[in-house]
Amino acid sequence: MSTTTLPSLLPCAQVLCAHGTRYDFTIQVTPSHNQWHFAIRAVIRDSRRSSIINTVNAVLSELLTEEQDASDSCWSDTPWEVSPAECLRLMQVASDMLTDERHLAQIEAALDEDRAEGEWATLI
Repeated sequence: MSTTTLPSLLPCAQVLCAHGTRYDFTIQVTPSHNQWHFAIRAVIRDSRRSSIINTVNAVLSELLTEEQDASDSCWSDTPWEVSPAECLRLMQVASDMLTDERHLAQIEAALDEDRAEGEWATLI
């Protein structure tokens, strides 16, 4: 991921695309007033079903800092509405996570479990 600043991004941007074994991932950011919407979308390759995965525990625990409480309601809905600085931080953490083979394998295993619970209804 480049070190571009948020104002130079397109109004709706897919900042990074990553490819795992069974899933494709995009980091998506969109401006919203003085805030930014942040989401990580995963797409199952064989069925093309997709879901925003910010709230999957294996992802959530990597994205939040020690000071941020995962049970806070602001993290329960997706996409997340965050400050420009927080959006930049989240993009960097997500980029690091999705480009590391070990993290990617852990995320895909967690998504397989999530998918088994029927949480993947959106077709693209």
